[in-house]
Amino acid sequence: MTADETGTPEMLRADNITMMFGGFTALSNINVSFPEGRLTAIIGPNGAGKSTLFNLLSGAFPPSAGKIFFKGKEITGVSQHAFARMGIAKSFQITNIFPQITALENVRVAIQAMTCRFNVWTPRSKFKEMTDEAASLLEMVGLHQHHHRLASNLAHGEQRALEIALALACNPCLLLLDEPTAGMSPEETSTMMDLITDLASTRTVILVEHKMKLVMGISNHLIVLHHGEFLAEGTPDDIRSNDEVKRVYLGQGAH
Repeated sequence: MTADETGTPEMLRADNITMMFGGFTALSNINVSFPEGRLTAIIGPNGAGKSTLFNLLSGAFPPSAGKIFFKGKEITGVSQHAFARMGIAKSFQITNIFPQITALENVRVAIQAMTCRFNVWTPRSKFKEMTDEAASLLEMVGLHQHHHRLASNLAHGEQRALEIALALACNPCLLLLDEPTAGMSPEETSTMMDLITDLASTRTVILVEHKMKLVMGISNHLIVLHHGEFLAEGTPDDIRSNDEVKRVYLGQGAH
């Protein structure tokens, strides 16, 4: 595994990533690395290319040009289901929760999909283990009091937390979160930020977020995009003091 200039091993790296949609260039020659054990936020104004970069890093589709490396191994074009097997998960990897079953059953199904995929003769004792693991994951995301509530009856913020529990079912070493606070109330947002901080204490987290002030307080490392191009990266203090960032982002009024 390679290391960044501070000596911290790189968990993920994108080399000369370009993404074209027809004649439109969504990303142009992006070179970024994500240090192991850090919480990195990808930020930028609307239309900066954040979601496109997230989709490339999470394997939703391959780049038009360039390469992606995970722990030093190239994974460009690898299928999404293989990402989970490698230890990479994103918050909405299971796009929709199952609304008509309980929160506990949602997570147990996700665990079962990871652990029993090739074993049709799963012993009953294994289901007990999976149920216990599901309960533990719900506790981790703050839903320990909602095991037996239907997912459809959970509040919006609670459903987002449940989706994160589903992503954690594969025990990832790298967790990618795309706009996890979208549509949340201030109270729900605060709860989600606390959860993300806790998760980042035991794994590498990459967070895409447009609310710059929100991530400044929790991120170790930030990458700023603008019009599909790399603009800046560094610590929160580095970004706050960067004149180009101030010009194209802060000057527009950060959220």
